[in-house]
Amino acid sequence: MGIKTKLKRMAWAAAPANMVAGEEVQVLKQQVHDLRMEVEQLRRDLDEARRDSLRIAELTDLVVERLG
Repeated sequence: MGIKTKLKRMAWAAAPANMVAGEEVQVLKQQVHDLRMEVEQLRRDLDEARRDSLRIAELTDLVVERLG
């Protein structure tokens, strides 16, 4: 068996593994993208919660001031 034949067999044996790895990389890239989008949404939600909390504190101060 010649070198070329051995190399061809090795290439064919490795091809499916590389194809699977390529598909897994694509899946991982999509998961990373989805997670980044989720993190961005969570940051927006957190900013909104902080604004709401500040507004509640301001209103509480106003109520205490007017009642006191």
